[in-house]
Amino acid sequence: MDRFNDVLRTASEKLASAYVAYFDIKRDYRLGQTGQAKQIVVPVFGEFHARKEKYVLMKKAIIGVSEGSEYLFILSFERIDEQAFQAIVDIAKVAERELVKPHGEHMYSYISMVVLCGSIDESVARKVKKFSQYKMYRFWFHGYSVANVVAVVLDSDNVGGGKVNIRSVVSNRDGKSLKNNVCDILSK
Repeated sequence: MDRFNDVLRTASEKLASAYVAYFDIKRDYRLGQTGQAKQIVVPVFGEFHARKEKYVLMKKAIIGVSEGSEYLFILSFERIDEQAFQAIVDIAKVAERELVKPHGEHMYSYISMVVLCGSIDESVARKVKKFSQYKMYRFWFHGYSVANVVAVVLDSDNVGGGKVNIRSVVSNRDGKSLKNNVCDILSK
């Protein structure tokens, strides 16, 4: 058990150190209203914000602005069963409600969830593949948000030198590019 916890910690640290170049990484991030009974603690959380401005001739003559954000959650479970999957869905819903701030310049917000685990129930793997959380704000005039979910099943055998072996990876349709990035980072 301790050996597998080391594998989870190594994989989590590997992902966090790879994403730190693009995201503001925070440890033990508290998601949920302060003082609420159901405040969620996320082991690794990252934020990325981008703003693009289009202008003519000089920067004061702005003709268009768009803002994009991505919120990264790195979670760890020994096993993803129905209860763990429901916790993942709850985090995605709370993140959309509390972190996404739609306004006239908002274009998109991605809620990216990387879930590291030792095993995943077959029925839950199907639910992960079918999971969809997509929301548009004011008929797209205030942008949209989408949740990307990737579940990475790690192997505790043959671990050494910081190397992490991946047994299988499951993602929802929106999480395909995140899946490729995570696999690339963990396989190095």
